[in-house]
Amino acid sequence: MALWQAAGRPRDLTGIRMEIEGDGTRVSLACGSARFSLQTMPVEDLAVGLRMCAELSWVWEDRGSLAEGQRWLERAVALAGDEDSPELADCLKGLGVLRRALGSLPRSQAAAAQSVAMWRRLGDKPGLLDALLRLGAPVSLMGDVPRHREILEEALILARSLGDNYRLSRALSDLASLAVVEHNLERSLQLNREAVRIAGAEGDEVNPLKDRHSIACTLREMGRFEEASSEMRDLIPSIVRLGNPEWLVLLAEDYAAVLAEVGHPERAARLLGAAEGGRERIKAPRSARQEAEIGEPIARARAALSVDGWDRHYHLGHEMTIEDALAEARSGTA
Repeated sequence: MALWQAAGRPRDLTGIRMEIEGDGTRVSLACGSARFSLQTMPVEDLAVGLRMCAELSWVWEDRGSLAEGQRWLERAVALAGDEDSPELADCLKGLGVLRRALGSLPRSQAAAAQSVAMWRRLGDKPGLLDALLRLGAPVSLMGDVPRHREILEEALILARSLGDNYRLSRALSDLASLAVVEHNLERSLQLNREAVRIAGAEGDEVNPLKDRHSIACTLREMGRFEEASSEMRDLIPSIVRLGNPEWLVLLAEDYAAVLAEVGHPERAARLLGAAEGGRERIKAPRSARQEAEIGEPIARARAALSVDGWDRHYHLGHEMTIEDALAEARSGTA
């Protein structure tokens, strides 16, 4: 199941550009006359450099450029020093997200917690709310259920006090994930469906897809395999159009688990192979939680085929793009 991050709304990137210098070994971010490279950053341009990295953090996440984004953000944080600023707090938040995707959970939690603490000191409640939601993911993946619940309860109070229905829907989605961890699957379905309703009313077209993905995973865990399969099939075209590499990997793995449950081990093997190839490309290891959630159905699919049969389908999938593997699995041609 995807443990979805609470993402902020798309930002205005007007005026920010990437410039390649000389032989291509030096890359700079630029905005107006300000330049920020991994090697240098003039002190007078530091705030602009921090803003550029903060603004671009969600782009690196969305495009699967996780290691590249981490390098830029770590450089920005190192140059910034210890002085609190919204730009630095945003960089720390983005750094936490990228480290989580790259599998570095303790370092992800440390950066996200620094961001939360800085927003508190700045007295910025909207910034604090978004940072709390980002902190929840590594805390949850590290198994600290009580702290995760405490974080989400604070986020819910903040979202309601600010009238921020967008982030209220994200907090409810994260509570749905927590309910799964606590084996309260009916409650998880209720929370995800409420999150879909609220986000949809806000005009959000992306996060309801994430919640429906989570709903499909929960239906599978409840043994409602045909419902889970139908939900997954409906979601695939829309998620493929969005093109987020990490999301596509998770979708392929979760759909593979569903296909295993409904008796299609060949398709499951191909999808898993494609997902592994995707993880290798973006250097994002599978979390222990994801491994646990898909492990049993994948093991059953593997047992349903000969060793040679599994390996053949797996390697065929590994050579495919995730988009093609999902389309093939959805159409039933594998």
